[in-house]
Amino acid sequence: MNQFFNLSRFGRLLRKHTAEHFLTYALGAAVLTGGILAVLGFLAYIQGGLSHGQQGILFTLLLLAAGSFFTSLVLAQFGSGSRAALALTLPASHFEKYLMAWLFSLPVFLGVFVAAFYFADWAVLSLSREPDTLLNIWTAKDTAGTLAFFLVLHGLALWGSIFFARQQFMKTAFGVAILVVVVAVANFQLVKALLGKAVQSVFPFGTVSLQNDAPLTLPASQEQWLGLLPFALAVLLWLAAYARLTEKQL
Repeated sequence: MNQFFNLSRFGRLLRKHTAEHFLTYALGAAVLTGGILAVLGFLAYIQGGLSHGQQGILFTLLLLAAGSFFTSLVLAQFGSGSRAALALTLPASHFEKYLMAWLFSLPVFLGVFVAAFYFADWAVLSLSREPDTLLNIWTAKDTAGTLAFFLVLHGLALWGSIFFARQQFMKTAFGVAILVVVVAVANFQLVKALLGKAVQSVFPFGTVSLQNDAPLTLPASQEQWLGLLPFALAVLLWLAAYARLTEKQL
């Protein structure tokens, strides 16, 4: 039997995990739907409805928040103590355990979240004083950017869930916040030193705004390649999380 991946063994692992956590996941999906319904309902009530732009912003923010929180917990069982010992002794390879966590935290979560958001959005818009049409995420222009950002956050949360032994979500969020501040400040100082001009604002891999001068941007042909950067970074973070999991031993 292949010690790296075996389909029948992986199937048994999936069935076992689903049977043990079905009620927890079902309750979590219900809470998620209720939370989305409460947020959308409150904003629609005070405004009289929700525009397409507002629906898109809420979809993005809620997806990133809920997805990061859930992903930060999927590998927490391997942190330490008796839970880690029980998880490590399961008759499955590290790759199969990691793949199960990846599947539940990415495609399964995305499917559940989209269904919950659309149900809540439909319910709120149906009761609004000025009903609007549902957001279509498949045609929204920012969907690709939202997905790319979500994949990076998913990779960070997945890595944090196995790297930290306790309070994975809080520690990962704090670490990411510190990293963003450091990178933003370092990038600003570097660009300012290179250009030798009064730089108003600059975002890593983004437009450079200058005082009394036209902004600096990459040519369109080169800017398209930057769209692949978040996906490459997400893959590297997934690999880092798997490598960290393989280090866990009894």
